[in-house]
Order: sequence, then structure tokens, then C-alpha cells
Amino acid sequence: MVPRARRSAVPVPASTDASLIDAIVHGSQEAIYVLDPDDDFRLIFVNDATCRHFGRTREELLRLSPADWDPTLTRERVRACWESRTSEPVVLESVHRRADGSLVPVEIFASVLRYQGRDLVLGSIRDITARKRIEQSLRESEERYRDLVEHSEDLICTHDLEGRLLSVNRKAADMLGHPVERLLTMRLIDVIEPESRGALPVYLQRIREHGNASGIMRVITASGERRIWEYRNTLKRDGVAEPIVRGMAHDVTAYRATLAALHESEERLRILVEQAADGIVVVDERGTVVEANTSFARMLGCEPLDVLALHISDWDARYPSPGAASPVGVTLPDVAGTAEVPIRRRDGTTFDAEISHTPTLWAGQRLLFYVCRDITERRRSESERAKLQAQLVQAQKMESVGRLAGGVAHDFNNMLSVILGFTEMALASIDPADHLHAQIQEIRQAAQRSSDLTRQLLTFSRQQTVAPRVLDLNETVSGALKMLRRLIGEDIQLTWSPAGGLWAVNIDPAQVDQLLLNLAVNARDAIGGVGTITIATGNATVDAGRAVPSGLAPGDYVTLTIHDDGGGMTPEVIDHLFEPFFTTKPVGQGTGLGLATAYGIVKQNSGFIDVSSEQGRGATFTIYLPRVNRPSQEGSAQESVTESVTKRPSRDEGRGRTVLLVEDEAAILRLGRAMLEGLGYTVLAAPTPAEGLRIAASHPGTIDLLITDVVMPGMNGLELAGQLAAARPEVRCLFMSGYTADVIGHRGILNEGVRYLQKPFSRLELAAKVRETLGDAT
Repeated sequence: MVPRARRSAVPVPASTDASLIDAIVHGSQEAIYVLDPDDDFRLIFVNDATCRHFGRTREELLRLSPADWDPTLTRERVRACWESRTSEPVVLESVHRRADGSLVPVEIFASVLRYQGRDLVLGSIRDITARKRIEQSLRESEERYRDLVEHSEDLICTHDLEGRLLSVNRKAADMLGHPVERLLTMRLIDVIEPESRGALPVYLQRIREHGNASGIMRVITASGERRIWEYRNTLKRDGVAEPIVRGMAHDVTAYRATLAALHESEERLRILVEQAADGIVVVDERGTVVEANTSFARMLGCEPLDVLALHISDWDARYPSPGAASPVGVTLPDVAGTAEVPIRRRDGTTFDAEISHTPTLWAGQRLLFYVCRDITERRRSESERAKLQAQLVQAQKMESVGRLAGGVAHDFNNMLSVILGFTEMALASIDPADHLHAQIQEIRQAAQRSSDLTRQLLTFSRQQTVAPRVLDLNETVSGALKMLRRLIGEDIQLTWSPAGGLWAVNIDPAQVDQLLLNLAVNARDAIGGVGTITIATGNATVDAGRAVPSGLAPGDYVTLTIHDDGGGMTPEVIDHLFEPFFTTKPVGQGTGLGLATAYGIVKQNSGFIDVSSEQGRGATFTIYLPRVNRPSQEGSAQESVTESVTKRPSRDEGRGRTVLLVEDEAAILRLGRAMLEGLGYTVLAAPTPAEGLRIAASHPGTIDLLITDVVMPGMNGLELAGQLAAARPEVRCLFMSGYTADVIGHRGILNEGVRYLQKPFSRLELAAKVRETLGDAT
């Protein structure tokens, strides 16, 4: 560790005041110690700084030797160092272990101390933790810099003022195609193309005089390929033995080729601009047009050359037109943006345009680049879309009410069936002179109005059960005219204008009557006195792209028009016209369901209803119903059905006939049984489909008719009918339900040939439907 002294040792002056020496040693911030080689190099003296350095007391340290605190040493190595000592002091770096076990890097200064005829080791310790940290940081920084240079995409090199290459990075070596070792033996002149070598002395002279240079350097690679480099070099004199030039370059060969190609394509780009559908115009900072394409000139209605004489205020309607005066001052935007603005044509008219503007500098001049697109058609489309959106919102609101109505219809219809049925039977058994007869009649009428209201709501919501068929609308309307004339009164003239050659439509005739009734009542109330209502039909073909009114799909339609010359309506009223419960009548004089019901009927039949009205000029309702090509089948079958419904039932018409009645609602089961037995039928009643099948299997006689509810727990009516038909194929079937059409429709109940009775029903309706169903079997 410490070389052996052979010439002299450090003497201790005898005249020195011992207390002064002690104060100096212990006051020193540097750790000072003395080792005794004869006592296994144990410490025989330490100052206060040494105690602080090791974190130990003086007593603890005086028992230790270097191998106890230096993990790099052993006692043998310490002895070997002592044996090889010289008279010169020794400086070395090592690591010390402190009392807490932490390691600290140190720099040790050691020399031989001659004291009282003995050779001792005098040492001092300096903590070099901070220095080591700085050295590490420097090494890491150098490594990062070296890595950055080596992996940089830039071409980096250094050379001296004679042009000798001193260093090159990997990118430069790869680009030149020479190994780094080879390049470090070369000069700049060796890598510059022969035609450019004459400029090298000028470059070196500029570096010497100005300390920097930049420009283009044309080089030649090992394979003979010529490349173009754009460089920026600086001279470094400070901190180096000899001045060096640090250079950084980019290979711009591809960029130069691209630039040439861009120049070549300028004419093609100009042609594309001229052929662009959008108007393109460039104005200077004074607002004067300096460039414009043909499309922009066409938008303004002038020749291309005439546009170059215009000021921005001549065509941008946001600025006042200068007229004959000098151009007005304008403030052009500083940032890019897009806006919808009115554009002024040469003739003074305007059109809506979308303008995108971008400020730019060109040849030191501030310019504004505009792209102008005529959005007249887009505005028209947006207006049309807004109308469609309003119609969608209206439809959604009405659909919500429809779902509400459909949700309660089943239970409500069942309750109304019980009320209407039993009041009807009670009225039949009570003397009309009895005061109870009138009271029960009031109950029945209220229940009937409730039933009608439910039907209207279901019609509006397009869930009412219907029986559509192909018909001639002219014949149906003609058959309703007498009723309509009585309805509107003598003060209002009803004019009927049927179209010849009218196409057929597919709709329930009862729904046509309800449409006419609701629209005629609305027209009568709008007139409010003397006036005229005109009903007309027609054929209409709506072409794709010309769907008028908006929302009407292209195709063939039959139109039904009802016009009145009443007071008309405001746009606000028209917006809410088909909403349920909306009415302009005083409280108590209207339900607000008439037009909503008409709307529901039209939508249920895939049609469209259009309204046009102005205050003081009446209103026109036009209904579009899709054309069908199947021939009408109105014939005698419908007449026989009508006759069956209007025929008065007798108590003996069911005599000898047996009916199996299946209904899971106990009250309706009792009601149906009582009604049928009152008509003379033998009734087998069952509260569940399973019980019905059991009764049918055990019944010894024939069963003429199955009357069953559609939706029941465990088994629906259609499945019940199928199983019963397998055992008794002669049995006819009549379905009944209080559910809405959307619930029972997918079960096949509404298919052609299937008999169906909608709840609530009267004794007369039940008798007619049973008679009709059994009539098919006879």
C-alpha cells in the first residue's frame, strides 16, 4: 500500500509546541491517521475528522487496521505494500466501509513518518464521492453524445484546417461507402467530386476567417455514386490543442430531385386548379385579386381576365360594394378558417358559399388563398333534412303515446268486455220502464264510449286489429257521402270529385269510413258556418329525387284529398296537428284524437298524409295510399258478412250446437258462457287450454266450434286449435283477444281465412261472428 522508504523519513520537529500541533491536526477537515507497521498496522492515532469519516469513536478506531475498513485490502497485501515502500508519498484511490456498512470512495495520501526511531505510516483521507459522481455523469454524457453521434441520421464529422478527416460517424461512413478506419486516413478532397474540388481552398479560407461556413457539397462515394450534401460547419479553437472544424450535413440528393420534379409538375397543377369545380382565388393584403381560376370567374358570371381587376369587396358580400369609388379598406384574416358567406355576382345577385381561407407568404408578399364552394344545393338539402327531422320527432312522440295505449289495451279491453257484456244482458232482463234500466243504460253507454276511445288510441298507434282488402276508393267514398252530408249539416256544401281510372288500394273499408268521418268533422269545425268541403281522389306517381312532399317515398299512390274553405291554420298549429289530445277547441268540446286517429290509420297502411294551410285560405289534407295491382274482391262475400252482422240474434239459433269456450280470465269466461247459452248453444267452458283439451277428449258428442283466447299461459290459442283439430278435424275455430294487433299478428291470427273477434265485444257481435264461423261449415 505504501512504498518502503530507503532514504529518509518525515522528521517531527522537537521544538514545535505540542498543543499547537494537536490543535492543527484535530482542527483539520481532512481525516489524518497514523498506522504502526510493527503492531499489524493498527491505528495508533486518528484526528476528529477521521472519526467523523468512519462514524466511529476514537477508541473503536484504535483497535482497527486497514483490512478492517478497506474491503479491497487484506493484511498480507498491506504488508507487501509496506515492504515495497519508497521515500516518495503515495496517492491512491480506494473504498472505505463506514460503521453503518455504507461504502464511500476515497483518495488516500500516505507517506512514511519517522518518529522516535521508528517508521510509521502517516495518512490522510479525502472523500471523493462528489468527484466520482461528476466523473460518472461526464462518462455517461460522453457516452450519450457518442451514441447520439453514431446513431444520428445526420452526417457528422470533424476535420482540421488542412482538410484532414479526424472523425466520422456511422451515417457518414455508410453514405460514403468507406470503412471508418479508411476515412480517417483521407482528406476532404478525396471525397469531393472532381468538378467541385477547386472550391475546397475557398471553403477552408472562409472557415479560418469567419469560423463557420454553410452550403452545398457534392461528394462521390466509394462506388462512384454522386451525392449532394447540405452542410453547416463551425470552427472550434477553445479547449482543444489544435483548431478543429465540426461539421453536420444532410443528404439532399432526393430532395433536390423532388424539387426538380415539383417544378416540372407546376404546369400540370395549374391545369388541375383551372379544372377544379370549386372556385379558387388569391388576394393580396390590399384585397386585390391576383389569381383566380375559371370556376371562380364562372361563379361570378364574368370572364377570367375580368376577375383580376376585382377587389374583394366586389364579390365578398360581407364587405360593402365600392361601386364607382376607390376600393374600400378591408381587414383580412390572419389565421386559416372556414366560413359560410354570401358571394356577390357581377349582376348584383348573391348566392351562399362555403369559403376556406389560408394566409400565406409568397415571395415576401402576404397573400390570402381562398377556396370557394357554392352551397346553394346543400342549404336546400339541409332545409329538407330539417323538415324530415321534425317529422321524425313527431313520429317518435306519437309512437310513444301509441306504445302507452297498446300497453294498457289488453287489460282495459278485458274489463270493458265484462262491463259491456253483463250490462247488455242485464238490460235484456229488466223492464225498460224500470228506473234501473236507465241507470244501467248509462253505465253501458259510458263503457261503450271507453271502448270507442280505446279503439281510437289503438288506431292512432297503428295497433288496432284490421282486415284490409283490395278496394276501389271511389266506391267506398261514394257509399259514405250520405252519412257525411248528414254529419256536416245543411249550411256546408259537400262536393265530390272522383278521378277516372283510379288505381286500387289495400285498406280496411271501416278505416276509410273513419278517415272520412274524422277529416270531415275537422273541416266542418274549421268552417264554423257556411262553406264548402271538397273530397277528391286521384292517381299520383312520385319519382326518385322528386319526393314531394318530403318524406314520401317514390312510387305509385292513390290520393284522397279533403279541402275546406275555413279559416285555415297557423304553422304552429300544423306542427302539433297530429299529436294525440291536441285541440284548438274549448275544453269539453273535443278529445283531440280525431286527426291523430287519421294519422294512425294512414301510417298503418304504409301511407302518408300531407297538410297545407294558410290563415284565411282554408286547409287541404292529402292522403297518399300505396297502389296495389291485385283486382278488387269486394263481391257478395262482404255483403253476406254485413248481413250476418246486422241480423238480430234469436234465443234458438244455437240450439243443437256445442261450443267449447276456453278463456283464462274468469269474468270473461262466465260472460261468454252466459251469452252463448242465452243464444241456445251448449257451452263447454274451460279456464285453461289443458282443461279444454281434457273436456274435449271426455265429451261424448260433437263439438261444433272452439272459441278461444289467443294469449294464455302454458299454451296459446293457436296451439290449442291445432291439437284439437288433430283429434276433432270437424271443429271450427274462432279466436278472440284484447291484445293489440302487433302482439297477435305474428301468431297468424290475422291471416286470411282465420276468424277473429276483438275484445270488447257485444252480444250482437258475438252472435254474428259465431254465426259467420259456423256458416262456413254448413
